[in-house]
Amino acid sequence: MLFGSKRKFHVRTGRMEKNRTAAFFDIDGTIVSCMTQGVFISLLRERKMVKTRQLVFAGIWYYLYNRGMVENSAPVRRSLYSLLKPHPKAAIDRLLEEAAGLIREKVRHELRLAVDEHKRRGDLLFAITGSIRELCVPLCADLGIEHLYAMRLHAENDKYTAGWEGTLYEGKYKSWLMDELAREHGIDLSRSAAYADSFADVPMLEAVGTAAVVYPDPRLLKHAVKRGWRVIGAR
Repeated sequence: MLFGSKRKFHVRTGRMEKNRTAAFFDIDGTIVSCMTQGVFISLLRERKMVKTRQLVFAGIWYYLYNRGMVENSAPVRRSLYSLLKPHPKAAIDRLLEEAAGLIREKVRHELRLAVDEHKRRGDLLFAITGSIRELCVPLCADLGIEHLYAMRLHAENDKYTAGWEGTLYEGKYKSWLMDELAREHGIDLSRSAAYADSFADVPMLEAVGTAAVVYPDPRLLKHAVKRGWRVIGAR
């Protein structure tokens, strides 16, 4: 069952024996070779629903975020998602669906093999992303990743606002979620794996016993070599 995240983090009082293993995957630049929201934005530009100059701020932020120089994406997200407000929700939903179809074609071969191997081992599979849930559901369904954690765009009166529902899973929030999932599902993180491409995801990678960096940015590559992590591909 695919599901997103509308719940808040909470601490459970009971204990479950941790004897299961899992694999945790970032999506953008990791499972797929593209930025999922970038695909969506490109469609908005092609349909002349946004102007290039309106996206400059988002481009600068992404450059900084992908290099681990900023942690909080909320300001740029509000700026970006506010561009959706003039358009009917149904029109945006159609573009999200179209973008999701394009994203499904961008799966990295190495990661498809990795997912299949973890399935063969019987590992629980989780995708944790800061992207929009609707962009990632078809992708996860194709790969057989049953657990998807991503936020949803917030809508009112048949239009999207500048807000969202659920947690923005980025940086340390991914590792916090992994700790909660370990308690909930009885997962031994020391025997589990994680895959990511950005230095911003170091907390996620450090939370498990087996970390793999996928076409990593230069800063993450340097860190991975120092830590002895597996490196999949090079930019």
